[in-house]
Amino acid sequence: MTRPGRSVVSPAQGAASVQGVSSSPVHDASRTDPADATAGPPGTAVPADEAVSADGVPAAGEQPPSDGVPPRLDDVVDLGSWAAFEPSLAALLDGRARPAPDWPGLTVLLTAPRPVVTQADLEQRMGLRSLLRGRRKRVPSPEVPGLVVVGRGDGVEVGVPVLDAEGRHLLGPDTREALGRLGWAQHEDVMVRLLPDGAGAAQAVARVLIEMLRVAHPADLDHLVALTG
Repeated sequence: MTRPGRSVVSPAQGAASVQGVSSSPVHDASRTDPADATAGPPGTAVPADEAVSADGVPAAGEQPPSDGVPPRLDDVVDLGSWAAFEPSLAALLDGRARPAPDWPGLTVLLTAPRPVVTQADLEQRMGLRSLLRGRRKRVPSPEVPGLVVVGRGDGVEVGVPVLDAEGRHLLGPDTREALGRLGWAQHEDVMVRLLPDGAGAAQAVARVLIEMLRVAHPADLDHLVALTG
């Protein structure tokens, strides 16, 4: 999911620890071809790379893969457009992302292609009084911002790290305030929401990616899927 030399989230920033990962590079052909999808007979589990419906969208409530390996995101979520991304992500979050007996659930990490905070963004909000008091200068992070999406038994938790591991800013103050107005709460260095279902979580994820992290197209995302541990 992350490009060499950069990381977006860490356990200290509120991301769940993970056991296995499945990632893929960013590319323009990051969408599943519905013609390649197959389904098993009724009542049988479908392999992780085939658990999609006839229209290419993973079926809600699908069985977790028997081999215990997380799927690649671009095998189960349509990265061809935002219109296709949101419902296919919702299906994943209502299906195999949720924990079940003998299945820990999935954690999905999504990162923007580039940083979104500048030094000017941070200095504009410090104000003269802060400068006179000698408050420590805010520093923008060179790391890319992103989201951590975790399937839980009581819903889907979405986290947006505010600071990187060095305490540098991944999000500007205006973005943090905008998230707060939308119902996100800050817990330590992460803005968090718990949504009751995959549809609500997918909608929240898409809004943050488009409006806050300035991701132009889903194919521009770096991504990683891991078992929640």
